[in-house]
Amino acid sequence: MSVKWLGKFNWTASLYDDGMVANWSQDGNYYQREAYTSLCLLYTPHSRWSFDYSADYAYNNLNSSLPTDMRPYRNTVLQSATAKYHAGHLTVMGRLLYSLYLNDAKDGEGSNNMRRLSPSLSLSYALTPQLRLRASYKDIFRAPTFNENYFFHYGNKDLKAEDTQQLNAGVTYTTTDSKRTELTATADLYYNKVKEMIQGVPYNMFVWTCINIGKVEVLGIDATVRAAHHIGHHTLTATANYSLQQARNRTTPESPYYNNQIAYTPLHSGAASIGWENPWVNAVVSGYGVSERWASNEHLDGTRIDGYGELSATLWRQFQIRKMRFEVRADVKNLLDKQYEIVRSYPMPGRSWQVTAKVEY
Repeated sequence: MSVKWLGKFNWTASLYDDGMVANWSQDGNYYQREAYTSLCLLYTPHSRWSFDYSADYAYNNLNSSLPTDMRPYRNTVLQSATAKYHAGHLTVMGRLLYSLYLNDAKDGEGSNNMRRLSPSLSLSYALTPQLRLRASYKDIFRAPTFNENYFFHYGNKDLKAEDTQQLNAGVTYTTTDSKRTELTATADLYYNKVKEMIQGVPYNMFVWTCINIGKVEVLGIDATVRAAHHIGHHTLTATANYSLQQARNRTTPESPYYNNQIAYTPLHSGAASIGWENPWVNAVVSGYGVSERWASNEHLDGTRIDGYGELSATLWRQFQIRKMRFEVRADVKNLLDKQYEIVRSYPMPGRSWQVTAKVEY
């Protein structure tokens, strides 16, 4: 029997001040606190079997400088029971998670309480030392965050919890024969059925808000590859990933917007990088791109956003002097100075430079 206990406390602030408003200053300051503790019990009666029970408790509260502040707070209790079986090439894991969210506010009415029992099951089978097959089923429950519930304009107190059923099948290939060359590749096919999907959408050009989308079906493919080649004190690396994500609105079949790709979700996205680690100055060049998107779930005229690609470069060096470790880094973002938008009507910056230094003792 093994026992693990941990705890933490977080304090965060989001501060906004607008002195451009005529004759007065408009501010929107938010202060959040979280106290969290977790207890885990692990029991391994046999080399093939292991069982785990975990319980988490968190207390969150929020206050702001706005006159609409209700001083909301939340008690969260999460309990999970997990069983794992491992024998030879086969690994099977099952989990049952109970989630309880109790919401209230000192100066008003908090969001709704939420509770859910969520099962999951995963299987992994090694066909060879290099090739492994994977499959899983998850019933995922996600409560709205404090930002999604209570931040002015962006938040929505009446948001419902997001509920997702996910099926996944995948394969992993890893080379283990060569000391000089490493290769890892993965491919996954997944299907998600989401109810009350939480999404942030622009209310107007300057203000976003969170809404529930009744039903969304997601069919996707994820593929990754990473290769590394070692030559003495030098290492050449290459990574790439690609995602095809068809996320369709399936709320009302009679609606003219039925089967539309949901807002701000590209059908295609991917990234790649090439790096050189050496005794002098490490270097990496990376690129990222997405296909076209829509700024509205209705695909209204004028809400289509063009796809884009961005190229970046980084140089960095790590060294140690006695007990002090140093890292110096220089980044050039948007190397080709392309103009593009992630959010409609908000152009991203052109080429930019950043130099950072870090010291650890």
